[in-house]
Amino acid sequence: MRIDCKLASESRCLPVNAITQLVSWVKWGWAWIKWPVALGILGWLFWVNQTHFHELSHRQVAWGFLAAAVVLSIAACLTTFTRWFLLVWGVNVPFHLRDAVRLGFIGMVLNYVMPGAIGGDLCKAVILAHGQPSRRTVAVATIFLDRVLGMISLLLLGAFMSLLPLDIPKIPETQVVTLLLRLGTVVGLLCVGGMLIPGVTQWGLSRWLTRLPVVGRIFGELLSGVAHYQSRPWVLAGALGLGTIGHMFLIASFYCGGRALEPWTLDLMTHFYFMPIAELFGSLLPTPNGIGGLEKAVEYSYVNLAPGVDRQVAGGVGLISTLAYRVVQLVVSAIGFIYYMASRAEVQAAIAETQATAAGSTPQVEQTAPVIGLHPAKS
Repeated sequence: MRIDCKLASESRCLPVNAITQLVSWVKWGWAWIKWPVALGILGWLFWVNQTHFHELSHRQVAWGFLAAAVVLSIAACLTTFTRWFLLVWGVNVPFHLRDAVRLGFIGMVLNYVMPGAIGGDLCKAVILAHGQPSRRTVAVATIFLDRVLGMISLLLLGAFMSLLPLDIPKIPETQVVTLLLRLGTVVGLLCVGGMLIPGVTQWGLSRWLTRLPVVGRIFGELLSGVAHYQSRPWVLAGALGLGTIGHMFLIASFYCGGRALEPWTLDLMTHFYFMPIAELFGSLLPTPNGIGGLEKAVEYSYVNLAPGVDRQVAGGVGLISTLAYRVVQLVVSAIGFIYYMASRAEVQAAIAETQATAAGSTPQVEQTAPVIGLHPAKS
């Protein structure tokens, strides 16, 4: 009987192990092809809009708009880093705003250069938890919660704009966008409200989510930080507010970048309406920083939101605006590169530890200096 039970238990584990192994192989393969895929999408978009790019070479850059785009992008980054700082402070992890800014800019750089599916966010969590391993799970939870609240605040901005009397064409495409914005906002706010219900982490559904293959760990880390915010609901409200402001800065930066190169673009209020869905589409495409996905989403939005403009012209303007946005982001990421070079040993140790954790082993990394000025918890 014991042998039969053991065999039954092992047979139930086989599908989970197979799924986990399959996901590992997919991650490994995607690590090698994600950049070629992103560049392939960009190459196709360039080829489709090549006429518009030829015309661009004869135009002058509006440097005032370009400077505004850089300033607004930096403001968006600082607002986003402050949101994460607020969430970390809410779980009683010793942290300083200057460290949130430093790690935030470093994370921007690592999102471009780190191999595989491991992003800069996990390295931020490793550095944050350095010196206090017992807080590792809570530190990672703040990273995931920051992403979730950022997505909800993005949807919230778009849903609010959909209620205003904007000059949006009444076509099936925009109706779908409006529905997604409003539905996503409602579901997101209900989830945030549900987090504040006492005992939510002990519900059967919550425990079941943590046992799911692949995504169960993410749910577990999110739930581990929920209890800390139930006595401080204003922290979540403040994070949503900062997220909305940060997205407004970022979308305004996108608009100014487009105006720096194009005499005509969609107006700023329309950008506040369609950019949330475009950004979400770009973030869901598993290429570095959504390269290719965001470009296609913006091109598609420009074509549908400017019915009186030639489709080729509208799509070209959308693509040029997105490329200007990418250039601005690279300029701002240079700040992160400075931070990275100043703390290269610590960041490389964090990268090694993150990769070893993902592989299920313990890294042997020599620590040569304290980790970029973080203050460990006092006993």
